[in-house]
Amino acid sequence: GLTGLAERLSAGGAILEIGCGTGNFLLQAAKAFPGARLAGVDIDDDSLAKARDKVRQAGLAGRISLHKEKVDDAAVAFDAVVMIEVLHEIAPEMRPAVVAAAARTLKVGGWMVIIDETYPSTLEEARRPEFRFPLQTGFEELIWGNVMPTREEQEKLLRDGGLKGAINRELIGEGFTVLTIQR
Repeated sequence: GLTGLAERLSAGGAILEIGCGTGNFLLQAAKAFPGARLAGVDIDDDSLAKARDKVRQAGLAGRISLHKEKVDDAAVAFDAVVMIEVLHEIAPEMRPAVVAAAARTLKVGGWMVIIDETYPSTLEEARRPEFRFPLQTGFEELIWGNVMPTREEQEKLLRDGGLKGAINRELIGEGFTVLTIQR
């Protein structure tokens, strides 16, 4: 549903997934868009090894590349950059650099898509039903050392990363936010 994205991907466009884990999204995207090129970046060696094995078994090594740690390692301009349940896992002091690097990899007209929880900014927001899950998850994430960003923090990251378009925000499921912005 993102303007022009399906057409770009069908015509040989490219997607970068930051925090690709074991490659599930990349494999699904490769099936949905047979002409697209895909790249994934992750920090976990075990996950990348599993992703590489899945990509090889699916016969997609020519279309899906996997990289350790750095967004810039993918060295391609992308039509979409995707982060699924990853932003809150990145240390707050590292988030600006990661989001800015991701934004730099986007082609003009490309889309940044972030799916993550949004922590409430105020006590009033915390009382709204859509924040129940993020509040519960936020507590659990703190135990693991992760800090979930608020709406304002998410939007500041996108703006400071150089993205100037309209920030679209949609709630899905039990408190997941889908943020989209076009370069």
